[in-house]
Amino acid sequence: MGHWVPLAGRQGGTVPAVVLSPIFMVDRLAFAATYAGIFRSRDGGSSWEPSNEGLGSYMIQSIAFSPRYPVDHTLYAGAADGGVYRSTDSGDKWELLARLGSGSAVTDLGVALGPGDKEVSVLAGTLADGVFFSHDGWEWKTCNSALADLSVIAVGVSPSYNEDRTALAATARGLSMTLDGGSKWSQVWSPAGDDGVQCIALSPAFASDRTAFAGTERLGVIRSLDGGATWQPANAGLAGLCVNALAISSDFASDGMLVAATAGSVALSADRGESWQLLKGGSESALSLAVSRFSPGVGRTILAGLANDGVIRSADSGKNWAPANEGLHASSLIGMALSPAFEADSTLFAWGPSEGLLRSEDGGQGWHVVSAASDGGSINAVALSPAFDTDRTLFAATSAGLFASEDGGTEWQARGLADQDVNLPALSPDFPHDSLIVAATEGHLQLSTDGGANWRRLELPSGEDAALAAACAPGQDEGKQLLLASWREPSRSRRGRLRVWRRNLPDSPWTLLFSRDTATRITALAVPDSYSQDQQFYIGNGDAVYRTTQGAQERTRDGVTPLWLPSTIGSRSYPVLSLATSANYGQTHTMLAATADGVFISQDDVRSWSKLGTTPGDRGALAVALPPTEAGDGTAYALSIGGQLWKWDSQD
Repeated sequence: MGHWVPLAGRQGGTVPAVVLSPIFMVDRLAFAATYAGIFRSRDGGSSWEPSNEGLGSYMIQSIAFSPRYPVDHTLYAGAADGGVYRSTDSGDKWELLARLGSGSAVTDLGVALGPGDKEVSVLAGTLADGVFFSHDGWEWKTCNSALADLSVIAVGVSPSYNEDRTALAATARGLSMTLDGGSKWSQVWSPAGDDGVQCIALSPAFASDRTAFAGTERLGVIRSLDGGATWQPANAGLAGLCVNALAISSDFASDGMLVAATAGSVALSADRGESWQLLKGGSESALSLAVSRFSPGVGRTILAGLANDGVIRSADSGKNWAPANEGLHASSLIGMALSPAFEADSTLFAWGPSEGLLRSEDGGQGWHVVSAASDGGSINAVALSPAFDTDRTLFAATSAGLFASEDGGTEWQARGLADQDVNLPALSPDFPHDSLIVAATEGHLQLSTDGGANWRRLELPSGEDAALAAACAPGQDEGKQLLLASWREPSRSRRGRLRVWRRNLPDSPWTLLFSRDTATRITALAVPDSYSQDQQFYIGNGDAVYRTTQGAQERTRDGVTPLWLPSTIGSRSYPVLSLATSANYGQTHTMLAATADGVFISQDDVRSWSKLGTTPGDRGALAVALPPTEAGDGTAYALSIGGQLWKWDSQD
């Protein structure tokens, strides 16, 4: 038995969309679209819970309510892989309706009543495929005739769409409008220079007041008073600011109020955009906004979704603001690593492209950020010295080069490969003595034998492949081996192909060990401590982990290789994201695998798998780790999607 225990997590994250229920004053529901799934609040945006059952993608870009929500409890969500999802029970469960076009991100959704006030019409703007339209959510068609740009940032649908068939689309080239449900578009506003439109908001009384607003990159807000035909600046107090989001009051006809997320704050207008007041407590990185109806004696609730720090909330019409991230674990942490002396020093690290590198020295209870790239490079991967407990050395591969710390992550120095996007840092198992590091840059492998001071290129085994994963392992006669997983992109005539190679460092030729046609490039390598005796390692790809059989061979498209046997994990076809082997693997034969369906364990040398408890926090797992030495207490660690860290307690 046993169970997962939550440790300190990274709250907040990127929130590209936040919405309030159309009956917010009654049900207090709010939803946040994040890059770690959908979160729902039942208390007006103060605290959050995951709302992801049925989602096939956690990268959610947009979310919108049905105009009949008080009756049908329906809302829609758009994902970064082109998926459009629908929930008919206020977010309890989701179903995939379609995956649009080439799979580009669904950046915005506009939902309105269809003909006869019974159907619901949905317009979906996508990042590369233009606009799609559906009457029922199942059947979709493109509606891009005369659309100026297929890169659609935002859409706005008339509240009276069933009668006027009017919608607006925002692109980098300006604003386009349709008066016939998308059959044909016409350009209605073009910027004088490079000034794309970021967001659109239409008056709830658009049919009568013909008022619409759009936020731009450099010109603040523009407004139309004639149904979108002509546009003028509405910028008193906003001139020259970037406006990322607009939220309009549902009582706009009477109160004339709307809110804007600008480059420097959150701004409010109470006179239909004639003038704006910058509100205290706003954020320079607000991406999305939602505003409630006015409540006598209290004011309005305003939620702002931020670029990295989750949600801020005001319950008094913007006078006071506070973070509202309880339960909102939506960070982009992607990896974790335990100190080789974890049982003694309780040190572990976690990292992500926007969060940077985090360090905990109390087993994950508390965290603080350490910087590995002072010039703003994002963290791709981290590698710790095998003698970290004594030399305190670790490396961070970033988009701006390789950085090293010799004091456990407090101070950092550049270690070559400057201004290059570096990934896959692999340290020799004898790094304290041989100072050998391998790293990947764009199209190349790089080798250093002096701790990163100097580098030379290693030839890739195939010029058409990209490096996916790498590991250094002990070879024969005290030599070192490099294991490399590479990927050939699919084309119209062929599938993608994963290949795994081995070479003795530094200059031996590559030997092909594994070749498979596969639909996914996500690959994990696990090299146990018993490798020096039996040369056995493991490959995670798709929903399986592969192991070799002694002495057996097979013929592949690339030639003869060892025979690899797959062991499927779970029953829902989620790919393996991370593998971890136990200390003394030759005796314990224990391995953990992280998948979007949770953590799985094998204790028979990857012949069978079982789920290790329920999914940590009902979230998928991105990374998993075991103590580097045999603790004997069954402890394990997992990083779940959204940045929450978990510890496996094997005790009942």
